[in-house]
Amino acid sequence: MSWIKKERDEFINTYERTYGVRLSEKDEMLPIMHFIYNAGNETINKLNNTDALVAKIEKLLKDSNFRRTPIVLQDGQAWAWQIGIAVKSIIILVAISLAIIAGYFVDAWHSEEKASALKIVNSADAIQNGLLSRALEDSNGNIFLSFEPPKGKSLKLYSNYEFRKDSSVRVYLKFAR
Repeated sequence: MSWIKKERDEFINTYERTYGVRLSEKDEMLPIMHFIYNAGNETINKLNNTDALVAKIEKLLKDSNFRRTPIVLQDGQAWAWQIGIAVKSIIILVAISLAIIAGYFVDAWHSEEKASALKIVNSADAIQNGLLSRALEDSNGNIFLSFEPPKGKSLKLYSNYEFRKDSSVRVYLKFAR
């Protein structure tokens, strides 16, 4: 490491002022001591910067605490404060409970819809094979299904029917239970 004479003399003088020891210019340990001295100075500078930063943060925290005004309760106000907290907690719990119950019923309704849709889809082949294969055509070209009277108490005869706007007829069947 090349070292300029001016820098070396400056270091020797600074070291003597700081520690009271005069170093020789020909000392072999001079570069090592210079390195250690500079490393120590850098560490001290970093610590001073850190201390200054901590002092700034402490000052900011102190200032922010003074800006807040604490709530001072008079006699009898503590009960009102506790009742307010209790009412707020109850309202939050009721809202959460209602949301859970509503979610349960919505999920049950959707799962019931899905089950009904699956029944319809799964029974499509039976309807195709059972009902539509028995469709008949009359002399006017109308297609109809012919039902035989029920046996036993499984199905009562239909009692209501209606003509729909889409030119179809809906027949309502009654199941005996």
